[in-house]
Amino acid sequence: MNPSMKTIYSFALATTHCFLMLSVNAMAADKPEFSLGGDVVSSYVWRGSQVAGFEGINVQPYASMDYAGFTLGAWASTNFEGDGKEVDFSLGYTLGGLSATLTDYWFGGNYFRYGKETGTHTYEATLSYDFGEKLPLSVSWSTLLYGDDYKEDGSKRYSSYLELNYSTSLSDVDLTFTVGASPWSSNWYHLDAEGDLKSGFQVNNIALTAAKEIKLTESFSLPLFGQVVFNPCQEDVHFVIGLSL
Repeated sequence: MNPSMKTIYSFALATTHCFLMLSVNAMAADKPEFSLGGDVVSSYVWRGSQVAGFEGINVQPYASMDYAGFTLGAWASTNFEGDGKEVDFSLGYTLGGLSATLTDYWFGGNYFRYGKETGTHTYEATLSYDFGEKLPLSVSWSTLLYGDDYKEDGSKRYSSYLELNYSTSLSDVDLTFTVGASPWSSNWYHLDAEGDLKSGFQVNNIALTAAKEIKLTESFSLPLFGQVVFNPCQEDVHFVIGLSL
């Protein structure tokens, strides 16, 4: 090994060692944080569309564990009739305002099937950035990597979804404005009102969400939220009301 390469190697080794030591110290100082809760919603609307098979009131529990920047999460939805059943798991990492997440979607069927033709899981990668309190804006990009997302010829679509969220408040009501779109043809986001597949860039989610805690007693408040969702791609509109537990 020549001297210059030896110097570069030594510097890289020292830098890696310092990074690992800082990471270990940060993880040792942190403690896992757990959260558990759920929502009850009048209808299940996701990214601008009513989710087929989940008609009516849905119960949506969630649980998560945060540790040293990593988040392991579980989320589910089922309607009172029991027709719809979804269980999702996710693993994410956050550094500053930047987050990366991998999500496993499962909408029923044999859970332990992962093949291309018979698999019941769909995997999505999401990259998002939160600009912080001074500019309460977040932007995210999600792409389906594996699962139920194929073209007619069997090739991957890589269905993608871009979303912007802006948060503010009015009096004691928290408001979130959302705009979401899909950049290219996707059977997840581009179906019109007749179920035909549109092409090109399509805006499929324009929403306003309002949340407020209704104080019932001195020690108990009821968190309520309402959401109006417009879907220009489907020429449709949804109104959702929910309760957080």
